[in-house]
Amino acid sequence: MIRRASWLLLALVMAGPTSAEVYKSVDADGNVVFSQKPPPGADAEVVTPRYARPPSNTGTSSPPPSSTTPAEGSAGTAPSQDTAAADAEPTPEQLAAKRANCSNARGQVERLTGPRANRLQYVDEQNELAFYSEEQRAQLIRDAQAAVEKYCE
Repeated sequence: MIRRASWLLLALVMAGPTSAEVYKSVDADGNVVFSQKPPPGADAEVVTPRYARPPSNTGTSSPPPSSTTPAEGSAGTAPSQDTAAADAEPTPEQLAAKRANCSNARGQVERLTGPRANRLQYVDEQNELAFYSEEQRAQLIRDAQAAVEKYCE
């Protein structure tokens, strides 16, 4: 449970400035689920990340990329996409979002592998700062490298 919260907090912090709301709910199996849309027929709470930045006014209204990923050890699935939309040419806003995601992912790999990487911290279950272990950092590096492969074609 602590790892799930840590991964989610890291994902929300890495997402950067967005204007989308994040909803927190509990599924039928008792797992906490975070999504960009409230689940139908279930109580959901709007969550604001602890270190959230205000949305930027860039003049574009592109939706943020989906950040819904299954938590470690869960059997979650990513939201399905319309197959016709998946085959269509990406819009300029989508291409810009992909470039931004690529840049963010590369920056994350750099921070996680840089000379000060052993000093990276997160907020633990007691709401105190704690250092990432080597295993946690290795998992974060793998996740960031997967994001680089996904967004930096």
